[in-house]
Amino acid sequence: MARRTENECAYCAEEIEAEHEIVGKDWKVYCSSVCAKMGETISDQEWQRLMRVAVPSRRGALITKQPV
Repeated sequence: MARRTENECAYCAEEIEAEHEIVGKDWKVYCSSVCAKMGETISDQEWQRLMRVAVPSRRGALITKQPV
């Protein structure tokens, strides 16, 4: 979900007019509610994957290597 231009949807990468943009729960900008729902799902999956490999410590979370 990498953006190529400043005004494109974070999910489908289509260009968005300023008055039609939707900010999702993940703080990314989408062109429609359908794209927002799909993009938020992907963001949530990425967050869950990251948290599965994070090891809590007193100095913050440490990322451990896991087999892919």
